[in-house]
Amino acid sequence: MKSKSAFWHRQIDGQAKSGMSIKSCCAASRISTETFQYSKRKLRPLPDQVVFEEVVRPGEVIGYRVVHLRFPSGVEMWLDGDHEAAFLRALAGC
Repeated sequence: MKSKSAFWHRQIDGQAKSGMSIKSCCAASRISTETFQYSKRKLRPLPDQVVFEEVVRPGEVIGYRVVHLRFPSGVEMWLDGDHEAAFLRALAGC
């Protein structure tokens, strides 16, 4: 899967650096403009996308914390107790 991603990164970067239109670049590379555009949308970073967000909600017992992690994929984790933000980022792979 990484080789496919690397291929499209090369194609997208190559088109941007060439100064050619997407249509001309795709014709020269024998790839469809629709596939190129789809891959470009899929691979571009979203500037406002949150990669890591810590949401802390105090538990019912004083001094006890529950940490709720919500990932962009929709996966959620609830952790009991106190955790350093660095640990949570490492756990999330950020």
